[in-house]
Amino acid sequence: MVVAASVDLPVEAEKMRVDERLSFEVAHSLKLEDFAERYGAYFHAQRGFLHATGFVVESNGTVAHAVYATGSIGRLEPRATLRAIDYLISQPG
Repeated sequence: MVVAASVDLPVEAEKMRVDERLSFEVAHSLKLEDFAERYGAYFHAQRGFLHATGFVVESNGTVAHAVYATGSIGRLEPRATLRAIDYLISQPG
C-alpha cells in the first residue's frame, strides 16, 4: 500500500494528487508541529513548513527505510524505492 501525507487542505492535496497523477490517496490537513514531533520530520519554524520525510514500512509495521530531508534535497526516489520494496518482498519470513 502507498500513502502520502500532507499538511495541505483537502482541495490542495487533491489537486496535487491529480497534477502528479498519483494512483494512491493523499492524507491531508495534518498539523505541522504534531507531525514533525511524532515522526521526526524537520520543521522549519521560521518559514513555517516541513521538509520531506519518507518511509518504507514492512507489513508488520517495522520501518525498513526512512529518509529525512533537511533541505531541498533528500527524497525517496521512485526507482530506488521500488527496488528496496522488491528486495523486502523477496526475503524469506
